[in-house]
Amino acid sequence: MAGLVKKFENKIEIIGYNKNKQHGTIKDLERISLKRSLFTEEEIKKIKNFPKIIYLNAEKKLPFKNESFDLIYCLHSAYLYKNKIEFFKEVNRILKKDEIARISFFEVSMLKKKFLTILKNQIGIIL
Repeated sequence: MAGLVKKFENKIEIIGYNKNKQHGTIKDLERISLKRSLFTEEEIKKIKNFPKIIYLNAEKKLPFKNESFDLIYCLHSAYLYKNKIEFFKEVNRILKKDEIARISFFEVSMLKKKFLTILKNQIGIIL
C-alpha cells in the first residue's frame, strides 16, 4: 500500500483492511516502509495520504457507499473467507461501474509455485 502512495503521491487514497490489529497496523506499515527504504522517517511524517487501515470482517456488509472505489485489490486473503460469495457481492457493490477488482487467491499462487518448482526439478527449466 505504501508503494502505491510512493508511486502516485497525493493522487491516491488507500484504505486497507484487516480482520484485527494482529494482522497489521499502520505502525507495522510504517516500519516495513522504512525497512524497505520506500520512505524516510521525515517523509512519512509529511505524507498527508498515508494509507489507512480499518478493521472489519470482509465477509459481511462493508462500511462503504455503493460504487465508491476505483480499484479493489485483494492479495492472498480471499481464500480465508468462509463466505466468498458475500465477499464478492460486496466487492461488486462498492466498486465503481467499469472499474477493476484484482483478487488473488493464495492457493493458486502456491500451486503455481509448486508446479514451477516441479518443472524446474524434473526437466531442468531455469526460472
